[in-house]
Amino acid sequence: MRSKITYTLHTMTKENVVLMKMARETLKGKWGLAIGAFLVVFLIQGAISSFPREEGVLVLLIGGPFALGMAIFSLSLSRNQEARFEQVFE
Repeated sequence: MRSKITYTLHTMTKENVVLMKMARETLKGKWGLAIGAFLVVFLIQGAISSFPREEGVLVLLIGGPFALGMAIFSLSLSRNQEARFEQVFE
């Protein structure tokens, strides 16, 4: 006999337009910082992945910390906390 699994769908209380407006307000005056941080990480990871040998190991060793740094940076931005470029490398 198979067990029945039920999933509860959570409905969003805010429409997409409202969320986009909130995101733009949060990024007001911080667009350059956000785009710059993402661009630098993208360029570093792209340069590392272009190495011919052991690229998989390098990408894993460096990609994980960069992902964590970008998550911390992004959360700081979204929570209206002080977001600093250095957070990407912490």
